[in-house]
Amino acid sequence: MVETAAKTVGVDGIGVHTLRHSAAVAWLESGVHITAVADLLGHSSIAVTGATYGHTSDHAARSAVESLGAQLGL
Repeated sequence: MVETAAKTVGVDGIGVHTLRHSAAVAWLESGVHITAVADLLGHSSIAVTGATYGHTSDHAARSAVESLGAQLGL
């Protein structure tokens, strides 16, 4: 169904796994706890979630560094 909807609007390469991956990364980058994400995705452990979706975007890494700087008064 997702593939059909994507094709209808002229978007190639979008399927249910693309949406699942996008949701998982968005949750993690917006601060949703990894345990909650693992539960939502039906993973047996947070290790699976972290290994699959835990990569950090440039934006998230920059935000983390800026946050630490702010906490240290820099």
